[in-house]
Amino acid sequence: MPLRICGIPELVDETRPPVSHVVSLLDPAEPLPSVLAGWPEPRRHLFRVDDIVLPLPGYVLPDAAFVDELLATLQAIDRDTPSRLLIHCHAGRSRSTATALMWLAQREAVSAEALAERLLAVRSIAWPNSLMLSLADERLGAGGRLEEAGRIVRRATALNEPDFCAWLRGTHRKHEVEEALAG
Repeated sequence: MPLRICGIPELVDETRPPVSHVVSLLDPAEPLPSVLAGWPEPRRHLFRVDDIVLPLPGYVLPDAAFVDELLATLQAIDRDTPSRLLIHCHAGRSRSTATALMWLAQREAVSAEALAERLLAVRSIAWPNSLMLSLADERLGAGGRLEEAGRIVRRATALNEPDFCAWLRGTHRKHEVEEALAG
C-alpha cells in the first residue's frame, strides 16, 4: 500500500524513501517542520486544526468545512496517482490516522473491519480522531463505516497500550477510551 503515517519526530526517516505526496495536519501555531520546508507545494498539503473532539476555548475544532477540504484534497491526490502518500500530524496517532481512514474509505468500499485492519497494518499506534471520522462519515455517506472502523482501531490500541489510555483518560477524550474498552 502506498501509504505511510508518522509523527513529526519520524518525518526525517519517513521522507527519505521516495514520497510523492505529503499531507500535514498541524496545530494552528505549530511551525512547519523544516524537513518539509523545501517540499513542492503542489504535492504538500498543509491543514491547521487542533487534535480535539469537543469545543475547547482557544482551540480550532475540526468542522465540516475542514473535512470537506481534506476529502477534496485526498481525492485530488488519488487522481494524481501517488506512488507513496505520507500523512502526518504531531504524534502520528489521531488526526493523521483519521485522515488515512478517510483516504482508504474513499478508495474502496470495504467493511469497517477491513478499513481498521488496513490502518493498523500501516500504523499500529493509531487513535483516530472520532470527530473527524464522524464528519467524514456523514460527508461520504458511509453509513457509519468510518466511525465503526475508528472504534475498532481505538479498541485494539486500548488493549495494547494501557499506559497511553491511562494518560488519555485525563483529557477531554476520556469518552473515547471508555467506549473503546466497553467493546
